[in-house]
Amino acid sequence: MSAITKEELPQKFDAIYSSQLSEEIKIVIKANSKQRSELATRFNLYSINTLVATLTIINTKPGFFHVKGIIDSDLKIFDSEINDIIDFTLNDHFDELFALPEALESEDKKDIQSQFDFELIENNVVPLGEVVAQNFSLALEYLFINSPSSSTQNIVFSDELNDKNIEDNPFAVLKTLGKQIKN
Repeated sequence: MSAITKEELPQKFDAIYSSQLSEEIKIVIKANSKQRSELATRFNLYSINTLVATLTIINTKPGFFHVKGIIDSDLKIFDSEINDIIDFTLNDHFDELFALPEALESEDKKDIQSQFDFELIENNVVPLGEVVAQNFSLALEYLFINSPSSSTQNIVFSDELNDKNIEDNPFAVLKTLGKQIKN
Protein backbone atom coordinates (compact mmCIF):
# COMPACT_ATOMS: atom_id res chain seq x y z
CA MET A 1 0.00 0.00 0.00
CA SER A 2 1.33 3.41 -0.89
CA ALA A 3 0.59 6.43 1.29
CA ILE A 4 0.20 10.13 0.48
CA THR A 5 -0.29 13.01 2.92
CA LYS A 6 -1.77 16.27 1.67
CA GLU A 7 -2.06 19.50 3.60
CA GLU A 8 -4.90 20.80 1.47
CA LEU A 9 -8.50 19.72 1.27
CA PRO A 10 -9.24 20.27 -2.42
CA GLN A 11 -7.18 17.18 -3.22
CA LYS A 12 -8.04 15.44 -6.46
CA PHE A 13 -7.26 11.84 -7.36
CA ASP A 14 -6.45 11.06 -10.98
CA ALA A 15 -8.47 7.98 -11.89
CA ILE A 16 -6.88 6.21 -14.83
CA TYR A 17 -8.82 3.58 -16.71
CA SER A 18 -6.84 0.37 -16.53
CA SER A 19 -7.47 -3.28 -17.07
CA GLN A 20 -5.08 -3.95 -14.18
CA LEU A 21 -6.30 -3.83 -10.60
CA SER A 22 -4.08 -1.51 -8.62
CA GLU A 23 -3.04 -1.76 -5.00
CA GLU A 24 -4.80 0.20 -2.28
CA ILE A 25 -3.69 3.83 -1.91
CA LYS A 26 -3.92 5.63 1.42
CA ILE A 27 -4.34 9.41 1.40
CA VAL A 28 -4.49 11.66 4.46
CA ILE A 29 -5.98 15.09 3.84
CA LYS A 30 -5.72 17.87 6.44
CA ALA A 31 -7.75 21.04 5.93
CA ASN A 32 -5.77 24.22 6.50
CA SER A 33 -7.16 27.17 8.51
CA LYS A 34 -8.59 28.96 5.46
CA GLN A 35 -10.37 25.81 4.28
CA ARG A 36 -11.72 25.11 7.77
CA SER A 37 -13.06 28.66 7.95
CA GLU A 38 -14.71 28.33 4.52
CA LEU A 39 -16.29 25.01 5.49
CA ALA A 40 -17.52 26.45 8.80
CA THR A 41 -19.25 29.22 6.84
CA ARG A 42 -20.59 26.75 4.24
CA PHE A 43 -22.11 24.50 6.92
CA ASN A 44 -23.16 27.26 9.34
CA LEU A 45 -20.77 26.24 12.11
CA TYR A 46 -19.15 28.52 14.67
CA SER A 47 -15.70 27.12 13.86
CA ILE A 48 -13.79 24.01 12.84
CA ASN A 49 -10.62 23.51 14.87
CA THR A 50 -9.38 20.40 13.04
CA LEU A 51 -10.52 18.43 10.03
CA VAL A 52 -8.55 15.37 8.92
CA ALA A 53 -9.72 12.72 6.48
CA THR A 54 -7.96 9.38 6.16
CA LEU A 55 -8.93 7.76 2.87
CA THR A 56 -8.17 4.52 1.12
CA ILE A 57 -8.78 4.16 -2.59
CA ILE A 58 -8.69 0.95 -4.55
CA ASN A 59 -9.45 0.19 -8.17
CA THR A 60 -11.82 -2.68 -7.34
CA LYS A 61 -12.36 -3.61 -10.97
CA PRO A 62 -11.32 -1.82 -14.15
CA GLY A 63 -12.80 1.67 -14.08
CA PHE A 64 -14.41 1.35 -10.63
CA PHE A 65 -12.85 3.07 -7.62
CA HIS A 66 -13.91 2.39 -4.04
CA VAL A 67 -13.20 5.27 -1.66
CA LYS A 68 -13.42 4.50 2.07
CA GLY A 69 -12.70 7.11 4.64
CA ILE A 70 -12.75 8.32 8.20
CA ILE A 71 -13.35 11.98 8.96
CA ASP A 72 -12.06 13.29 12.28
CA SER A 73 -12.95 16.81 13.34
CA ASP A 74 -13.16 19.05 16.37
CA LEU A 75 -15.73 21.77 15.83
CA LYS A 76 -17.89 24.31 17.60
CA ILE A 77 -21.49 25.24 16.95
CA PHE A 78 -23.48 28.12 18.34
CA ASP A 79 -26.68 26.88 19.94
CA SER A 80 -29.17 29.74 19.80
CA GLU A 81 -31.56 28.03 22.21
CA ILE A 82 -29.12 28.05 25.10
CA ASN A 83 -27.14 31.00 23.71
CA ASP A 84 -23.82 29.18 24.08
CA ILE A 85 -21.07 27.62 22.00
CA ILE A 86 -20.92 23.82 22.12
CA ASP A 87 -17.80 21.74 21.38
CA PHE A 88 -18.18 18.56 19.33
CA THR A 89 -15.82 15.84 18.25
CA LEU A 90 -16.78 14.09 15.05
CA ASN A 91 -15.51 10.71 13.89
CA ASP A 92 -17.40 9.38 10.90
CA HIS A 93 -16.81 6.52 8.45
CA PHE A 94 -18.01 6.58 4.86
CA ASP A 95 -17.85 4.51 1.67
CA GLU A 96 -18.36 5.68 -1.90
CA LEU A 97 -18.04 4.04 -5.28
CA PHE A 98 -16.94 5.94 -8.38
CA ALA A 99 -17.04 4.73 -11.98
CA LEU A 100 -15.49 5.93 -15.21
CA PRO A 101 -17.99 6.27 -18.09
CA GLU A 102 -15.81 3.92 -20.20
CA ALA A 103 -16.18 1.19 -17.59
CA LEU A 104 -19.97 1.42 -17.78
CA GLU A 105 -19.88 0.97 -21.55
CA SER A 106 -18.13 -2.37 -21.13
CA GLU A 107 -20.62 -3.55 -18.49
CA ASP A 108 -24.37 -4.00 -18.58
CA LYS A 109 -25.23 -0.46 -17.45
CA LYS A 110 -28.72 -1.25 -16.16
CA ASP A 111 -27.49 -4.24 -14.18
CA ILE A 112 -24.72 -2.22 -12.52
CA GLN A 113 -27.00 0.73 -11.70
CA SER A 114 -29.52 -1.56 -10.03
CA GLN A 115 -26.81 -3.24 -7.93
CA PHE A 116 -24.66 -0.27 -6.87
CA ASP A 117 -24.99 3.38 -5.98
CA PHE A 118 -22.05 5.15 -7.60
CA GLU A 119 -20.88 8.56 -8.81
CA LEU A 120 -19.64 9.06 -12.35
CA ILE A 121 -16.05 10.23 -12.66
CA GLU A 122 -15.73 13.35 -14.81
CA ASN A 123 -12.49 14.25 -16.61
CA ASN A 124 -10.76 11.22 -15.04
CA VAL A 125 -10.67 12.95 -11.63
CA VAL A 126 -12.21 11.91 -8.30
CA PRO A 127 -12.60 15.18 -6.33
CA LEU A 128 -11.50 13.85 -2.95
CA GLY A 129 -11.74 17.25 -1.26
CA GLU A 130 -15.40 17.57 -2.24
CA VAL A 131 -16.05 13.92 -1.27
CA VAL A 132 -14.70 14.73 2.20
CA ALA A 133 -16.74 17.98 2.41
CA GLN A 134 -19.98 16.23 1.40
CA ASN A 135 -19.50 13.35 3.82
CA PHE A 136 -18.57 15.85 6.55
CA SER A 137 -21.90 17.57 5.84
CA LEU A 138 -23.78 14.26 6.10
CA ALA A 139 -22.10 13.53 9.43
CA LEU A 140 -23.12 16.99 10.66
CA GLU A 141 -26.78 16.26 9.88
CA TYR A 142 -26.67 13.32 12.28
CA LEU A 143 -24.84 15.44 14.83
CA PHE A 144 -27.45 18.22 14.70
CA ILE A 145 -30.36 15.79 14.89
CA ASN A 146 -28.85 14.29 18.04
CA SER A 147 -27.56 17.51 19.60
CA PRO A 148 -28.61 18.37 23.16
CA SER A 149 -30.88 21.25 22.09
CA SER A 150 -32.75 19.12 19.54
CA SER A 151 -34.39 17.25 22.42
CA THR A 152 -36.10 20.45 23.54
CA GLN A 153 -37.69 21.09 20.15
CA ASN A 154 -41.22 19.88 19.60
CA ILE A 155 -41.27 17.97 16.34
CA VAL A 156 -44.61 16.47 15.40
CA PHE A 157 -45.10 13.99 12.58
CA SER A 158 -48.60 13.29 11.33
CA ASP A 159 -50.12 11.17 8.59
CA GLU A 160 -53.44 12.98 8.81
CA LEU A 161 -54.38 15.68 6.35
CA ASN A 162 -56.32 18.67 7.53
CA ASP A 163 -58.92 20.44 5.37
CA LYS A 164 -56.55 23.33 4.63
CA ASN A 165 -53.93 21.02 3.13
CA ILE A 166 -56.52 19.36 0.93
CA GLU A 167 -57.72 22.70 -0.47
CA ASP A 168 -54.18 24.02 -1.01
CA ASN A 169 -53.00 21.10 -3.12
CA PRO A 170 -52.35 21.55 -6.87
CA PHE A 171 -55.59 19.75 -7.79
CA ALA A 172 -57.82 22.06 -5.78
CA VAL A 173 -58.53 24.07 -8.95
CA LEU A 174 -59.75 20.93 -10.73
CA LYS A 175 -62.01 20.13 -7.79
CA THR A 176 -63.51 23.62 -7.98
CA LEU A 177 -64.00 23.32 -11.75
CA GLY A 178 -65.69 19.94 -11.26
CA LYS A 179 -68.21 21.53 -8.87
CA GLN A 180 -68.90 24.36 -11.33
CA ILE A 181 -69.55 21.94 -14.22
CA LYS A 182 -72.02 19.91 -12.13
CA ASN A 183 -74.01 23.06 -11.26
